Amino acid sequence: MRFLFRWRGAALVLPLVATSVCGAAHAAVNIVPAEVRQLYSGDASNQLFVDVTVCNAKQQCRTVPNVLVDTGSTGLRLYRGALGGLSLDEVTILGDRPLGKWSHFGSGDLWGRVYWAQVRIGGVKTTEAIPIELFDVPSPGEILPAGYGSVDLRAQPDGIPGNGILGISPRHHSRTGYFAFDRARSTTLSGRWDRVLVAESVQVVNPIVHFPPPYDNGSVIRLPEVDWREGQDSAQGWLGFGIGLPTEVLFPHGRRVIALELDADGKFPGKLGTRRVDLTLDSGTNSMRLALEPFGFARHGCFKDYYDPAALTPIDLSVLSASHEIELARPLVVGPAGNLRKTALGYGVLPMLAAGPELPDGQEPRSMLGLPFFYGRTVATGLQGAVNPYAQPEPAPTFAEESFEIVEDYLDRAPRRAAAPMRGAAGTAAADDFEHVTKSPHGFVAFTD
Repeated sequence: MRFLFRWRGAALVLPLVATSVCGAAHAAVNIVPAEVRQLYSGDASNQLFVDVTVCNAKQQCRTVPNVLVDTGSTGLRLYRGALGGLSLDEVTILGDRPLGKWSHFGSGDLWGRVYWAQVRIGGVKTTEAIPIELFDVPSPGEILPAGYGSVDLRAQPDGIPGNGILGISPRHHSRTGYFAFDRARSTTLSGRWDRVLVAESVQVVNPIVHFPPPYDNGSVIRLPEVDWREGQDSAQGWLGFGIGLPTEVLFPHGRRVIALELDADGKFPGKLGTRRVDLTLDSGTNSMRLALEPFGFARHGCFKDYYDPAALTPIDLSVLSASHEIELARPLVVGPAGNLRKTALGYGVLPMLAAGPELPDGQEPRSMLGLPFFYGRTVATGLQGAVNPYAQPEPAPTFAEESFEIVEDYLDRAPRRAAAPMRGAAGTAAADDFEHVTKSPHGFVAFTD
């Protein structure tokens, strides 16, 4: 996830058959409305929000609106003030020491405490209470870990958009950045937070991991097509859980679907024009983060992060698998950064926004396809270890030789899959409903072209 505004594997390409129109998707318990909107006049755009409900051990619940949907981070992080006084049990470790979490994002750091909560989104909820992070505004005399907060997102009026972050990356847990407090010294300013290693059971976790089957293998985001020449106030989309039959309704009939395995860093290979790059898909990043100087793009004079071509400019994008290159039918489109000024008029949707790659301290630049890539597409993010229904057996055939046979076979099997009874006590579809089934070690992405 990257917030930029500070203004105050093997691939399979298939047509996926939808079982009904998207307009009826709201009737499914696992598919909820998600909206791109601008919460603060003149601040950030291209941010997708959803409502999230949390409950305590007494089954007292609060629904928190405007939580950022972020496929680039892991775990639920909420602003404590949005809970309306709801009390949650804190997570503690050996010695009854409370647990804190220091999270790093592209635009700064976030500090919070870890609590137990049952999480519900739409009609799907975790089967048990899970660790989530609650953060608050900084307070005088607050005790923080040593070295924290060169850029403290809690201190920025728009540092964390809305009321928190729903992190639904392919990873199961947010594994690092944990600290335990010494209660014996908690009443004095000499108390401290000590860095600790903790078990997975108390790590902040992707809520999808604890959803019941068949909703526990990943997420699907569908956003409408928007006018690339201009911005607009908002865009109504959908967020679904369960890749495959549970969210088939979100895939438009006849559109090509491209699926790619991710590497251990959550990346997949691609090409911008003739240049090879490693890419990530990140709904929490509000622009495309790419090195575009080789295409002759200059940066804007005032907004130096952003590229500023004189007119809308298309860039060809291809993705790579072990055996072939797939050119996307729809290019990326980069537009003038001067259009950023329209955010002052309430433009929450800017589909042509592009900036330079993220430059983490001491690391290689990271190229990301942020929310502008999602407009007009359906994008699925599969969890680590999930069954990838789009995967091919090895060795993968070339698309040129096998495409028509693959498509005909898929279409032949589609009515059988749609009509197949849900199996098992939890209503899961059996893996053998798909002819080719593999588990994805690092997760996968699948998106319409």
